Amino acid sequence: MGWFVISEPGSVDHNGHPWGPCAEVCEHADCVATRRDADSLCTICGGAIGYMVKAYAADERGRYDHAVCVWTGTGPVARLDPAR
Repeated sequence: MGWFVISEPGSVDHNGHPWGPCAEVCEHADCVATRRDADSLCTICGGAIGYMVKAYAADERGRYDHAVCVWTGTGPVARLDPAR
């Protein structure tokens, strides 16, 4: 299973199109779900999954793990540089 990254609020793709949740808190179903996923807690370290961090789905119940926690058993979360 591959890792994923939750885009930061207000992100845009390489063509300048909106990507990720709205910059301001809104009621769009996708934005609400994305913010909920980013606020969910890693089942290994207990920290928030957050934005621009590699993560894995931990199980079919919608829980997540930081990729670095899976790879190392536990560890600091390294943010991805959105410019890369």
